[in-house]
Amino acid sequence: MQEAITTWHKIESTHNAALPSQREHALRFQVPPTTFCRILNGGKSISDFNTQKRLLSPAEESVLLDFMKDQA
Repeated sequence: MQEAITTWHKIESTHNAALPSQREHALRFQVPPTTFCRILNGGKSISDFNTQKRLLSPAEESVLLDFMKDQA
């Protein structure tokens, strides 16, 4: 995904280049067109959005799992 976005910005900054549609560009890099367009327009990926809903940080989760294994 990141490669597709970086390449899009490079093509976009070259004013004399013919700009493909966002959908065509996404398909060329084998990424979902809707996700590509959403992220390109400032949105977040689903995984980034869901990390905000976590109750524990990954470090806290690891400590809790280790504690639970020790208790078992």
